[in-house]
Amino acid sequence: MALSVLLATQALPLTWVIRDIESRLSPWRKAYQASIAPPAPRLVLLSGATNEFTAKHGNWNAADWQTEQTIFLNDPGPSRRHEVACRFGAAFYRVVWYDSQKRRAVSHDFASGCGGR
Repeated sequence: MALSVLLATQALPLTWVIRDIESRLSPWRKAYQASIAPPAPRLVLLSGATNEFTAKHGNWNAADWQTEQTIFLNDPGPSRRHEVACRFGAAFYRVVWYDSQKRRAVSHDFASGCGGR
């Protein structure tokens, strides 16, 4: 009986912690899923800064990022996006941010106007 009570007192806080972690990671998971949704672009620019999702803290690049299918960068802003896309040889790129009010990731694809894949 005492063991059951002890296990219950340990399990309850653990479930609270797991739910808290899941809720904190949810915006990041949604943004990542939006980033890699088909068709996967060569370049993904992460944008925005909210309490739930701050793009500058995101780095989903592999260690050998130059050979990966998708490269993730911080958004340089609308005026420099095409330049950055061309620098990385991306004919198309995706901008992803998290909308805190709607609780969903938003993505828009753009053509850079330069060659590449």
